[in-house]
This record gives sequence, structure tokens and C-alpha cells, in this order.
Amino acid sequence: MRYKPKVSVVIVNYNSAEYVSPLLRSLRKIKSPSLEIIFLDNASSDNSTEIARKFPEVKVLQNKINNGFS
Repeated sequence: MRYKPKVSVVIVNYNSAEYVSPLLRSLRKIKSPSLEIIFLDNASSDNSTEIARKFPEVKVLQNKINNGFS
């Protein structure tokens, strides 16, 4: 059996609702069974997380506090 590496795209977000949907639609165009998309929200006060949850292929993680970029 061949090993297929998994590629993860991690999006760190904070109050960027206007960019979420266009970004995730763009990533959706990548046709790879090994692609994993993780959306990490740093306690946004806009509806960024709700938008990301509309994409069932995206794993959404939501922090209760803003832990910063890194």
C-alpha cells in the first residue's frame, strides 16, 4: 500500500468575514483527496465562523479568546 501524504491548509482568522467565503470557495476548487482545510477562528466578533461552517469539508475550530497569530 502506498502512503499518501495529507496536506493541511490552516487558516488563522480574526474578524475577516468578508474574505472567508471567497477564500474557502477558492480552496474548494482544489481536487485532492489528501487536502484538509482547517479554519481556526481567534474569538472573532463578526460572523466569520458561521460562514466557515457553511463549508462541510472544512474543519472549524473556534477559540474562546484571541490567542494571536502564531
